[in-house]
Amino acid sequence: MQCNPGCDGAIIEPDYKLLEDFLEKKFKPAFAPYIIGEKKTHFLYRIYMKRGITVLGLSGHNLDKLEQYELGWLVADEMGLMKRDLFMRAQARVNDNRAKRQRVGFAGVPYYGWPSDVFGGTKSPLRHMINASTLDNPTLSQETIDGLLDAVPARKKRSYIDGHFTPPGGSVHPGFSDRNFIDWPEYAQTFLTGVVLDWSPRAPHALFFQVLPAGTKTKALGRLNRTSAVVFDEIYEFVEDPITTPRLCEYVKAKRYPLKQAIGDPAGKAVEATSGESSRNQAQVSLRLPIEQPPKNMRGKSTRIEHVNLALEPLTGHPTLFVAKHMEQDKHPRALVPSFRSYSYKKDKDGRPVSEINEDGISEHSMDCIQYLVSVVLPTYERLTRPQPRSYI
Repeated sequence: MQCNPGCDGAIIEPDYKLLEDFLEKKFKPAFAPYIIGEKKTHFLYRIYMKRGITVLGLSGHNLDKLEQYELGWLVADEMGLMKRDLFMRAQARVNDNRAKRQRVGFAGVPYYGWPSDVFGGTKSPLRHMINASTLDNPTLSQETIDGLLDAVPARKKRSYIDGHFTPPGGSVHPGFSDRNFIDWPEYAQTFLTGVVLDWSPRAPHALFFQVLPAGTKTKALGRLNRTSAVVFDEIYEFVEDPITTPRLCEYVKAKRYPLKQAIGDPAGKAVEATSGESSRNQAQVSLRLPIEQPPKNMRGKSTRIEHVNLALEPLTGHPTLFVAKHMEQDKHPRALVPSFRSYSYKKDKDGRPVSEINEDGISEHSMDCIQYLVSVVLPTYERLTRPQPRSYI
């Protein structure tokens, strides 16, 4: 900043609240002797400093104001929480020829997505990456570091602790393991029983589950300290092709489970051309139950997947999502257990996994059911944004 007198610079955070916190609590106290004035408007900070330098503060969700300036430098924090467009705009706007050193800097957790595509792949002489490990952070106490080391799963430590880009290995749910299997009868009368429906005319799926309240005693885990769910049966094979929603519900009722809860695909509100009714309405009439759907804040697939991963492998305590052990015997590719193991990310031309999921028409329907189940039934015990180390780029 001091190398480019007379040049403007920009600081970008993912949202305005984070921007305000950073500027007020960190930037301004650190540079107080150099600040001569400031102006704050809606979604834009201007901090005037000695040597003719103006520092702009912008929110990453609204970068249109960035187009008005020619900058000598730009830094963006938590890059993985912002869109790839930020990278392109930053390069375009740092174009002030008066700057002796034009610089663009990004900081954040090494998320697997566009930051990995840009910085974790082919090396460029124009880019330099600095990996910062949590273990080297002088502001953290040893107790805090020990807590992180204990809490973060081993397969995530290279990313969350060491600050390196780590491919997800292709699997969407790598935490699915033997811990998630539980000895369970095909039906236990004591607990609330429900069904999850993913209605698709070509490959519908139904999962049957029971809700285990906190305090439930199990052989393997003892007494559960969290509300949990166990999937104990499923339907994925049908005589008809295609199959209508009322016919799918007939298969469900044929199981004769005393259903008290039904959960359905959020897309079920759309009206079918053949029947003139929505799948949701048809299912409600057939099952005589209201069809619950994921709340609005769970409609995004990536959010639902993260909640499933937290249920399969929480940072602390036992899992909250279980599968009855007898279901492991079903080896059909559309069955739940094989789907958990085959549900994966697509790969680029070099064979590296990318952030887009491979929708193969086989495993996705049972996985959608699992996402709807977790979104509606299971509370979230960990924050989705965990305390994580940073990799400075």
